[in-house]
Amino acid sequence: FEDVIFVGKSIGTVALAKFAADHQIKAGQIWYTPVETTLTFGSQNAIAFIGDADPWSDVDTVINMAKVQGIEIYAYPGCNHSLECDNVDCNIANLRDVMQKTESFITGRENIDE
Repeated sequence: FEDVIFVGKSIGTVALAKFAADHQIKAGQIWYTPVETTLTFGSQNAIAFIGDADPWSDVDTVINMAKVQGIEIYAYPGCNHSLECDNVDCNIANLRDVMQKTESFITGRENIDE
């Protein structure tokens, strides 16, 4: 394939980042609620989404590590590890935002030679 994108959630983001690093695959990566270990593989060309009330991650560490590596990361206020908060309308708006950013990441990769 000319272009590969890996998509993962939570601990799955660790597996895909490690696989890409171990096999030197220059894949785009989409991370939904990554954990700290995900960011230890030197990934590039990734986008990430996390809730700032995620009990499964050290959110500040994940955000700082992503920024240092130049990875786009979006934090959603009051959201947990499922990117959910207590307000249904807010959840719908957040989901729309996540999917729009995901779509932009994917379509922006078209015809990229890596």
